[in-house]
Amino acid sequence: ADTLPCLLQSLTETPEAVLILCLRPREHIYLFYALKNLFLDHPVLVISDELLFSDRLVLHCWGDISCASYGEIQSVISGLQKSGHCPYPLKGKLAKFLSAPECVTGFFEVPMIFNNPKRLMRYMSLLMHRATTSCGVTSSQQKLLWALYKGHYSLSGLTNILNKNEKQIWQDKNRLLVKLGMKNRLYELLYGTRFCPDMQRTAFISPADAKKLCGAETSAEYENTRDPLWG
Repeated sequence: ADTLPCLLQSLTETPEAVLILCLRPREHIYLFYALKNLFLDHPVLVISDELLFSDRLVLHCWGDISCASYGEIQSVISGLQKSGHCPYPLKGKLAKFLSAPECVTGFFEVPMIFNNPKRLMRYMSLLMHRATTSCGVTSSQQKLLWALYKGHYSLSGLTNILNKNEKQIWQDKNRLLVKLGMKNRLYELLYGTRFCPDMQRTAFISPADAKKLCGAETSAEYENTRDPLWG
């Protein structure tokens, strides 16, 4: 399926189908939101080339979806290219999923009550705040993150904004990284601790429209406004 409406219909029409999604979860919040009810009936695995704190939170919020690394796919492809068959025995989360696909059993933390993307993203920001706070992130460290979001990257510039010396800011940053299990990269601080609406790569579909697509023919509206699923 190359569009979200097509995917919803295909899964509804094929109850035995399993889902393997190759993506970065933080970039497809609208996709997970639309698929919520289908996750109850279809086994799902995510394969991603990176897994930031924000990605892990998305997977947790939609039933603790399992995620395999992109390296697992690469090993399979390499085996096929070299010998014409997959390496045996297959190991890792991908192998486990392929041998015994199971539906998610975790709790779904995002209620199906949001009819526009702004409200959904505000709720996701709330979940992010709760998650970082539960990991021990302090208000001082939250202020550091907000300063980084606004483009203040230099230590000298941050001292004036945060009213702290460079050593204190450096220590705050390192403690923050440890608490959230992140590498010492600005990229992870910027995109692993928040959800960005402008980075979403799937069109938003309201719960009511998703229900229609799962139980009826595609509406003329969606036929005329199809967005590529992975665009």
